[in-house]
Order: sequence, then structure tokens, then C-alpha cells
Amino acid sequence: MKRWPGNLALALASILLTLGAFEFVLRLVAPRYGYAADTEIRPDSFRIWTRKRDTVSTRVHPETGESHLVVHNNLGLRQHRDISPDKAAGEIRIGFFGDSFLENLRVPGPFQVSEVLDFLLNLHPGEFTVLNFGVSGYGTDQSYLTFRDAESARALDDVLYLFCANDLVNLYQNDLFRLDARGHLEQKLARQSPRWMQALSRLYLTYLAIDVKQRWTGAALDTPRPDPAPRSFQKRLRAARLERVKGDVTSRLTHAALTGRWSQLTESIALLRAILETWRREVEERGGRFHVVILPTPRKVDYRWLFQGYDAVDIGREFERAGIGRAWRFTNDGHWNELGNQLGAIRVFRYLEGVLGLAALDDESIEEQLFAYYASFPYSWKPTIRVSPAKLDAERSLRIRERYAGLESPERVGGRARAPRAGRQ
Repeated sequence: MKRWPGNLALALASILLTLGAFEFVLRLVAPRYGYAADTEIRPDSFRIWTRKRDTVSTRVHPETGESHLVVHNNLGLRQHRDISPDKAAGEIRIGFFGDSFLENLRVPGPFQVSEVLDFLLNLHPGEFTVLNFGVSGYGTDQSYLTFRDAESARALDDVLYLFCANDLVNLYQNDLFRLDARGHLEQKLARQSPRWMQALSRLYLTYLAIDVKQRWTGAALDTPRPDPAPRSFQKRLRAARLERVKGDVTSRLTHAALTGRWSQLTESIALLRAILETWRREVEERGGRFHVVILPTPRKVDYRWLFQGYDAVDIGREFERAGIGRAWRFTNDGHWNELGNQLGAIRVFRYLEGVLGLAALDDESIEEQLFAYYASFPYSWKPTIRVSPAKLDAERSLRIRERYAGLESPERVGGRARAPRAGRQ
């Protein structure tokens, strides 16, 4: 009987060694969990989690199965180029805020809407820099707090908030803000995660377990969250997901808003408007301009009514102009694909030309320039519309690769946080 403490210690050591071995193997064969394990949970828990700076992982394309790099740069932004923290004299900085549609983990870095937009803007004289503050899983509240707190958001000339229909659900789930008795916005502090949960959030095994559970229950999320929601509103989270799977989320949200049902969603609409009003006021106080970019929905639900009184651009118009139907989305994933990012960038670019007072470039020039842009990268996807074949300049292609994929070079990747490995999703 006296030997049981030693046996228990031996059993625990065996379990820990086994789990350690599984963790080691998982890091080799499933690098897709790296983007979640590498997140950084802020001590104040305002935004629940942020991305670490100077990290490299891989992600698998949802349709082709090809692996591509996922780099977060010196500012913690998912852009495959470093960006100076300080704004240069005469430089115009544009900040893009949103969720997984902006962070775009599913496509190579240069194909993101922010990078194509940056390229198009720099066809005009002057210096333009588009900063992509998107983080997968973020709601409007977390995007606003990013703007408020990030040092790199201090000197933005224009702020673009990308609205996706699930932002309304995220506002309810996150529970970071409320309206006081006078209807004024009031921030709640997110509950601080215990240290054991923060430690578990660094393990790939944690996300494998979450992934297996979600797939088993049929409630898989687009992105594993590195800091699980506090238990106090786990039931609310599950209830919201159950409502979402009953039908198309966008049409149901619109129905809820118009009929006054689903009190949690009407509350989210009020919160959305209050956050946007606060956000716009703070942008203007810093001398900038605030804009809303409306992402289209598969069922063409019109959300412009939510943003009356705001400078808003509906990128669905570009999709309608191209006559592509639902081809802007992945066939087996709800996010926009490379084509959607390309056409979305063109639409926002045309909008910003007017906002910034730039002389409009003709369509033929844009299509020739985009052909040169996409031809500069060694990825299999190439655009088939809104491009026009043009003579390629090897020196210019090199400059394009250096600006938009400079952190993908082997010598740069090898010196960053983790060398990439192939992986399957």
C-alpha cells in the first residue's frame, strides 16, 4: 500500500511524457494550429486575444489543398511585409479593420484585399500604405478596440471597417459592451482567463481537441479561438450557434431586425450603431475619415439601411458588375476567395479615388497593372477576369514581390519565429 504514491507519480509522468510526445508530433504534422497557439492574450482582456508579432506558420488552401505561408509582421498584422511604425511625411495611411475576411488566412498573403488595394493606390503619385488590422473571429467591438489601443492605428488618414453579417452575432457573444440607461456606450472588462487556461491556449493538442469536438457535434467554427469564452456565457454561445444553423444567418438577422424578435440581436444592432458612432467620432478627432465597407451576402441581403448617415461602400456592386454570381466565395467555405478579394479591392479602390481626390485611372490601365501584379507571384491561382495581358517587366515584378511578399523569402522566413512546414487541413 505504501508504494501507491510512487506508482501514481510514475503514472502521471508517463501521461505527461505521452502528451508531450503527441504535442511534438502534432506541431510537425498539423502546423495549421500554429496561428491559434501563437496568439497573445492581453493582460487587460479587452480584446480577448491578439496576434503575436514576427511569426510564421502555414495554412492549407480550402479548395486546392496547397500550403501557403501565414506571416504576421513586425506590427502583428497579417501582411507579408514589414511596415514602419511611424508614418512618413506626405504618406497617406489607410487602416482596414475586420475579421477573418480581412485576415484572410485561407489565401496567400499577396492575394488579400488589403494588399491588392495597396498596390492599386500606389499606381497614383504619392505614397500610400494600407494596414490590415483584421483578426479572425473578431466582432465590431474588438475591431474598434484595436483601433483605439493599437499604436500603429494612431496616425491613420482613413479608417475602413469591413462589415460582415456575423458581426452582429459576435457582438452578442463577446459581451464586451452594453448601453447604459441613457443609451450611452459602456465597456465591460472581459473576464481574465486563469493561468491554466492561458497555458492550455499555447498547446496544439488543445485545438486538436476543440477541432475534434466541433466536427463531432457539427458545430465547427471557422477559426479555433485561443481563449475559450468564459463559462458564464457558454450557454448563450451555444444557443446563438443553434439559431444560426436553422437557416441562412443573413436573412434571419434581417428578419429579426425588422420584426423586433430575437432580443439579443436587436440589442446587437443598437450596440453596433453606438460603437460605430463612437468610433467615427474618435477617428474624426484624430483628423481622419471613417468609412464602412459592406461585404455582400450569398442571398444578396441589403445591409445598407444599417449604415445610413455613414460613408459606406457596398462591394457587392463590383460582383454584380462582373456577373460572377457566388463565384466570389470558396465552394466549400463561406469566406471570399482570391477572386472576391480582387474584385473587392477594385471596388474599394474606385471609392477611395473619389474620397482622396485622385484622378480616376481607366479600366484598361487597371487591368493591365493587375495582370502584372498577380503574375509576379509563384502561386497557382491567376485571375481570369478584370485583367488584361500586358508585357511583364522582370525588375518591376521583383519590386512587387519584395513589397508584398518580402517576408516569404527563405532567408527571411528562416530567421523568424517558426520555419514553415507543409500541412493539410
